[in-house]
Amino acid sequence: MSRPLLLEKEIPLPGVEGRIDHFSVDVPGQRLFIAALENGSVEILDTRRGERTAEIKGLEEPQGVYYDFKTGRLYVATGGDGKLRIYDGKSLTVQETPRLWRGCRQRSI
Repeated sequence: MSRPLLLEKEIPLPGVEGRIDHFSVDVPGQRLFIAALENGSVEILDTRRGERTAEIKGLEEPQGVYYDFKTGRLYVATGGDGKLRIYDGKSLTVQETPRLWRGCRQRSI
């Protein structure tokens, strides 16, 4: 039986402007990763506490985000420079940056 979605809470994102693109979730860690395309950032939210806990800035059109809870890695594809950045999911430091193609929209991982 399907049910309609219900709004549980709103989490403000002060300073984030423009279009938001894709999302990914870390269910065990209770985090939501949001590609803020026009803001050039990935926003990291703590869904339990209802607040932004971190952000990755300076990205050129972040579009695809994917969190792999098995490896603890966050994958971010950026369309502006055609790169895939692979971050450590805890420290949010870049681990790898394989070159993709200019204007990429998504990458199957």
